[in-house]
Order: sequence, then structure tokens, then C-alpha cells
Amino acid sequence: MKTKTAPSVVSTSTPAAVSGFTLGLDLGDRAHHVCVLDTAGNIVREAALPNTRPALAQLLAEFPRATVALEAGTHSPWISRYLTGLGATVIVANPRKLHAISRNERKCDRRDAQMLARLARVDAALLHPIQHGSAQPTRHFPVCHLLNLVECDYFEIYARRHSLTKIFGSR
Repeated sequence: MKTKTAPSVVSTSTPAAVSGFTLGLDLGDRAHHVCVLDTAGNIVREAALPNTRPALAQLLAEFPRATVALEAGTHSPWISRYLTGLGATVIVANPRKLHAISRNERKCDRRDAQMLARLARVDAALLHPIQHGSAQPTRHFPVCHLLNLVECDYFEIYARRHSLTKIFGSR
């Protein structure tokens, strides 16, 4: 007689930082706010840093192989790819499902970075992570915008140029 065994449950919600630092990175157009937690959950550093590749590289040089949590947004595709290339484990949070941040009455960049870091440290699944696609499809994006510029006036052309540069992490 066969006995039925209960199916094993594999947990996908493991602590994000088992052997290092966890960084919460609240992204902005000109500057980001970062909160760094150690393995015990203590705040090691809180700071603002400019939205530049060298600033991000310096941050990861100080905290190598860190787990970095950030919200999906305009800059998150290029920043997540860049940080992954530098050896970080990047978790891109879904802002629509992250009510702990979006519905907070005392919302500010410092608290947002702290909340991202704390959620990533305890259980990455709480961030409802998403995966950005590769950069390859976005390479055709500027061509589509340029084709639409034929009917635009000067100010709209300037605005579109500005939005395109943000996508690729340049100014």
C-alpha cells in the first residue's frame, strides 16, 4: 500500500542579504538616497549621492557584492543593469504593489530608501520583484521618437530629447 506524502514546499522568500550588506536605493533624476544595512539590520550609512555611474561604482566599491533594492521607474532599467554588472544582486521592486512606501503618510526619500533596504533584507518577495528586459529593445526607442518629431514644435522636441537621455542614464 502506497502512502501519500505531502508535496514539499520550496520557499522563494529567503533573506536577501545572507553574507553582506543590503542597500535601499531611492532613485531620483539628479540624486539618489541610499540606506545601507549590515547583516544585523543596523543602519551603517545613509546618504545622498548623485545620479552618475561613478557615484554608483564608488558605492559598490565600498559595499561589494551587496544586495541592492530599488523601485521600478525611469532610471531603474539602466541602473539595475549597471549595478548587476558591478557584481551586486539587484532587486527591482514593483511600486504599484509596494504599499508600505507608496501609501506612507510620512513619505520622504530617506524613509523610502530605509524601507527598501529593510524589506530586501528580511524577504525579497515582499518587494514583489520585477525583471527588466535587456537593453537591446530600447535601442530602437530613439528611432521611433525621432520619426514622431516631424510634427512636433521646438518645445516638444526638447522634452522628448530630455526623456530619451534619462532612459539611457545620460544627460
